[in-house]
Amino acid sequence: MAFFEKTKDEVLAEVFSEASEKLGITEFVEGGDLRNILEITAEYKYRFYQLLNQVFENAFIMTASGSWLDLKCAEIGIYRTEAVKTKGTVFFYRNTADSSNIVIPAGTMVKTKIDVYGKEYRYLTTAEAVLEADITEIEAEIESELEGVSYNVGIDRITELQTPIDGIDGVENRIGWISQYGADSETDESLKNRFLLKWGSLAGANETAYLNWISGISGIDQKIIIPLNRGFGTVDIFITSTAGSPSQELLDEVQAVVDENKPLGISVQVKAPDEEPFNINADIVIYPGYHTGTVIDSVIEKLSNYANALKIGEDVIRNRIITQAGTVDGVKDIVLNEPVSNITVAKMKIGKIGTITVNGTQAGEI
Repeated sequence: MAFFEKTKDEVLAEVFSEASEKLGITEFVEGGDLRNILEITAEYKYRFYQLLNQVFENAFIMTASGSWLDLKCAEIGIYRTEAVKTKGTVFFYRNTADSSNIVIPAGTMVKTKIDVYGKEYRYLTTAEAVLEADITEIEAEIESELEGVSYNVGIDRITELQTPIDGIDGVENRIGWISQYGADSETDESLKNRFLLKWGSLAGANETAYLNWISGISGIDQKIIIPLNRGFGTVDIFITSTAGSPSQELLDEVQAVVDENKPLGISVQVKAPDEEPFNINADIVIYPGYHTGTVIDSVIEKLSNYANALKIGEDVIRNRIITQAGTVDGVKDIVLNEPVSNITVAKMKIGKIGTITVNGTQAGEI
């Protein structure tokens, strides 16, 4: 959307016309002093038009963007949520216990294997940990190297020691490893939605108001508000995190924000959706020339991404699982053994992946 839609040539012609009208000059010799002055004038007039276009476009919430949008939202007390690092714990282990203590220094780096997109995610321990004598494992706190939702990886993904430690055989992240979910910087679209929610919430404690109160909390993915779910005077809020099921810390944070804003006498409960567990078991045939282990790891990565992206009430569909596995280079054929049929997920439930088992055979071995 532009208020002044003029090209540089049109602005220059406009300046020449004004000069002719006011100065009585009809010839503007190429390279002459007067023409040079008018060309400079036209350039700055064009830039001024561009600035006016930018100001005009960013004067309205639906067309504002970037730092202009930040200023617009700040007028009503709404601020863009910043990117957040992922925090959690991993276990360092040794295969055989012995009588020595092993110090794991703060700043020890661990990472994921390279995924199907060629990316790896690195984390640093935030405090020193000591694996004591006669013990085979120790839990240590970690923080992602950078901010972003991509660092909210699934279980058994952080398995590489970037910083070798004598006596430590491996590292792994387990169920519930995340204590703080990483988040990307809020998008313009999300910030605009919160601006509009703020106005909609002025009508009282309606669904829009509840969404407005919690939308600025980092780490939330889905938000479903159900009034009267437990009877008159009750509201239930179901949420998921950017990594799937929300942690208790995230539930408590959302509950605290709601309790601070809700009307007196209203019972509000913030909940995680009940889980519908399922496993995936598949046999794949791999084209010659592809490494079996690499293809299997890539298929598991794809299937894990599919499972963790399921929405509340979304069914688990066999064809979608097969399609995801089939997008991996090197996969010739797929037999999906489990689930044996589509899984219907109730309205307030969410599919929860258990185990993913993929067996691979080279095409020439069949």
